[in-house]
Amino acid sequence: MTKRHLMAVAISLATTAVGTAEAQVQEESPAESPAPAPAAPPATTPAPVVAAAPAADPAEPAETVTETNADEGQVLVVPKISGFVDASYNYNLRDPMSGTSAYHSYTAQHDTVLLNAAHLALTGTGAADTVAYAIELDIGSDAAVTSGTDSEVDLQEAWASYTSKLGLGLKAGKFVTFSGIEVIESIGNPTISRGFLFGLAEPFTHAGVLATYKITSELDAALGVVNGWDVVKDNNDGKTLAAKVGYTTARVLATLSGYAGPEQPADGELDPDNVRYMGDLTGMVKIGPVDLWAQVNGGTEEGASVVMEGETARWVGAGVQPVWHLLERLALGARAEVFSDREGARTGTPQTLYNLSLAPAFTLATGFIIRGELRVDRSNKKVYEDDEAVTHRDQVVALTEAVYSF
Repeated sequence: MTKRHLMAVAISLATTAVGTAEAQVQEESPAESPAPAPAAPPATTPAPVVAAAPAADPAEPAETVTETNADEGQVLVVPKISGFVDASYNYNLRDPMSGTSAYHSYTAQHDTVLLNAAHLALTGTGAADTVAYAIELDIGSDAAVTSGTDSEVDLQEAWASYTSKLGLGLKAGKFVTFSGIEVIESIGNPTISRGFLFGLAEPFTHAGVLATYKITSELDAALGVVNGWDVVKDNNDGKTLAAKVGYTTARVLATLSGYAGPEQPADGELDPDNVRYMGDLTGMVKIGPVDLWAQVNGGTEEGASVVMEGETARWVGAGVQPVWHLLERLALGARAEVFSDREGARTGTPQTLYNLSLAPAFTLATGFIIRGELRVDRSNKKVYEDDEAVTHRDQVVALTEAVYSF
């Protein structure tokens, strides 16, 4: 499935703004979820919808259109095309000399109007509903972050899956991580910026093969082998084991996921046989008009400590992200998060990071969302620079965003 695989459906704020009852599908958002298509592999990571889903969840390509070929009498399955255009402006009140906000991922660039993403998704199922597929392309500044290169074009996902009537299945290709609340698509998150756990503690994508099992309508599992964190071609001789168990109902969601394998490149200074372990527990409960998301994440990596060279590094973090649906056209997302990087393996500095964010979202028209965010970051070390490159313990970032989804 897809840093989104517990498939579920959320009623988008954009749709309710115009009084319709049609639910838009978003990865891992469980509001009023219909039974998943038989071809859908088990879910992986939740994606809270604040305003409008950016695209149909490729793991469950709903609304597949069929046509009949009159000449041959065959049923033809027409793929679903969806996407969005996302632009933002981010301003760090410290006006950092480097032009970037420290420890931000997709929103790091300061005082710049960004085309974050022009996103296009092609999804569908086979005629017998046992096969599903997805191809997702990103163009914009987000693509460079996801791919870890200077290129602003990224094939975010490209996979195919098979699921038998017994619930056993296979999925292969490039797909997003099992873990965490937040997803690559900004509009699928409670806030514009992504938290420390998303950018520092979790992988974005993987290339590999998964065995999947839909145990019941509410419980699923996956186990497989991938090339590693955020690489298509493996950068060492080892493989990473990926596993998850997910539970989804209309009001409650929980995902337990984990990864284990060597992630250090063979051509680097560290030992490519060193193993990284990561575990994540993410959940959501609906309480009236509030979707309350919570996450706990921890990891270790051999030889990655910057405090004691060659020693094992450890990190741990937790966060809550409520989404309050105030009115038909108005929602309020928030985040409170802490991330302890005791040996500096994930940030380069032994420290503990905190952030608080508030992000109102308003629907102007169907599919067209604007929102803002005020975010405060703090560290127990002086790591945030100002316009004279003097470092401080905190920074404040203001963000705005406009997204059109289709």
